[in-house]
Amino acid sequence: MAELAKALYLAWYLQQAGFEAADRELYLEAERILDNAARNASKDIWFIEPAECGPVARILDLHERQLSSAPVHAVSEAQARLLRFGITSRRSPW
Repeated sequence: MAELAKALYLAWYLQQAGFEAADRELYLEAERILDNAARNASKDIWFIEPAECGPVARILDLHERQLSSAPVHAVSEAQARLLRFGITSRRSPW
C-alpha cells in the first residue's frame, strides 16, 4: 500500500514539473481509495474493492507514462519533494 501511495504522490510531483497530467479529482479519489484500504486492513491484508480499482489504475498508468518521458533529474527532484513532504505534518501534497 505504501508503494501505491508513493506512486500517487510522485505522479503529482511529476505533473507539477510538467510531465503528463490528470485532473486533481483523480488524485483525490485515488487517495481516498488507498486511505479506505488502509483503514479497513485486517490481519495485514490490504484490499481494494474491484469496483474501486479504476482510479488507482489510471494513476499508475499516468505515472508509468511520466517515468517513460521524464528525465532522471526530474524524477530525482520529484522523489526529493516526496521525502520533504514525508517529514511534514501535511496529509497530502495538494
